[in-house]
Order: sequence, then structure tokens, then C-alpha cells
Amino acid sequence: MSKTVCKNIVRLRQTKGISQTQLAARLNLSAPALSKIETGVTVLSLDRLLEIAKELGTTASELIAETEKFLPNTYVEEINALKKMIEEKDTEILLLYKKLLDLYEAKIK
Repeated sequence: MSKTVCKNIVRLRQTKGISQTQLAARLNLSAPALSKIETGVTVLSLDRLLEIAKELGTTASELIAETEKFLPNTYVEEINALKKMIEEKDTEILLLYKKLLDLYEAKIK
């Protein structure tokens, strides 16, 4: 199994706050068996991949895809905080730009 699939399973499981033990129980597996899947030691069948995807609320396609979609919560929180900071700075820049235009217009009158 590709490292991408393994990483995506782990990332999505962690993002959803599900432990290995919890997911293993939902899949009727032992925690060590799930660990072997997540580390790539055990080769996944298509049926098992579909089961894992269903339990994680996604699709097999998403688990196979090379994406950073399934980042741990801490990264998602940091990214959202940075987006908010950028939005605030954008607003501040627009206000300063408006003040600059107002000053320019006042000067040319």
C-alpha cells in the first residue's frame, strides 16, 4: 500500500479525534492489526479500504489522493488563525488606502 494512503488514514483518524483502538473496534480489527495497516505493513484489500473510508466519513478516492486535506487539528486551527489575521490586515490596508485617497483628493482641491 502506498505511503499516501497510510498517511491519509492516520491524518484523518487523528483529525476526527478517533484513537486507533476506537477505529479498530469499528472495523472489527485489533489495534495492532490497524497499526499494521497504518504503517503499510499489511496490504489493504479494496473492501477493507472502502470500510475504512466509510468509518472515517470519506471516500476511498480521498484516501488514495495525494493531498494535505487531512491535516491534524492543530494545523487546521493555526491555518484558520492565520487566515483571520490576513483578513484583518486586508481590512486595515483598505482603510489606510481609503485615507490616503481622501488626503490626496483634499490636497488637489
